[in-house]
Amino acid sequence: MRMNKVIITVFFLLMVNISFKSQTISIIDSLDAKPVSFVEVVMDGKLFYADSLGKFRVHRTFDELVLRKEGYYDKKVNAFTGKILLSQKVVRIPEVHLAKREKKTFGFPAKKNRSVRLSSITPRSVELGYLIENPYQKSGILKSMMLPMKKVFDNENARLFIRFYPIENGVPAKESIDNSLVIIGLNQMVKNKNNIPLENIPISEEGILLSVQVIEEFGTSDVNQPIKSSVQFFSSSKKVPFFIRNTQKEWKRFEEDFPLIGVSFEGRF
Repeated sequence: MRMNKVIITVFFLLMVNISFKSQTISIIDSLDAKPVSFVEVVMDGKLFYADSLGKFRVHRTFDELVLRKEGYYDKKVNAFTGKILLSQKVVRIPEVHLAKREKKTFGFPAKKNRSVRLSSITPRSVELGYLIENPYQKSGILKSMMLPMKKVFDNENARLFIRFYPIENGVPAKESIDNSLVIIGLNQMVKNKNNIPLENIPISEEGILLSVQVIEEFGTSDVNQPIKSSVQFFSSSKKVPFFIRNTQKEWKRFEEDFPLIGVSFEGRF
């Protein structure tokens, strides 16, 4: 009798595991019921991403699963349902009087003989950031950025994630600036010509943190060895504070400054 109970228990656990392997969730906006693309899926401390249609397939059991997306409240998932709703944050955007500000550009010229390579073999949970000083030492609004590339190696799914974080006393904030996330397909990047529009991103007198990542696996927790998509940026001669963090934790600064990628900005100050 005891042996039968053990067999039944093992069979039950096996069936639960099998059922989890076939679970797919659809992540949608609670207001308009539209899919929420590229949601961060943190499963037992490991970071994955939903796809462009808000779909994510789970291939194993988990103790904790949290959904995160800029502009939405975090959602902890305790049980599977076909659809999971994310609620938008109510964000009060301060009034910006652009007419009172001067249009200005600043940047860090790229050196043709210098480059830095950013690859998807870097763990998805690891985020790298460059601290960019504000040369005008007064608050402003960033309207666009120019990010030339030297070379791109990619598969059709790979994307470049760009985020901006506010700086206070030389330390980057844990949360990115609202509406600052930019996602671009690597196969859309043009060598030497990448003018990227920005959504009126505020920059303080101190400056701002620029974060860049290459992600190529979306919509599944069954992630194999990466295909090693990468992008090779031109590097500037300017060395700046360089930061790293893992899955939404506090930023850690490297002891040495790193050469900044060749990037320029247009804004109003």
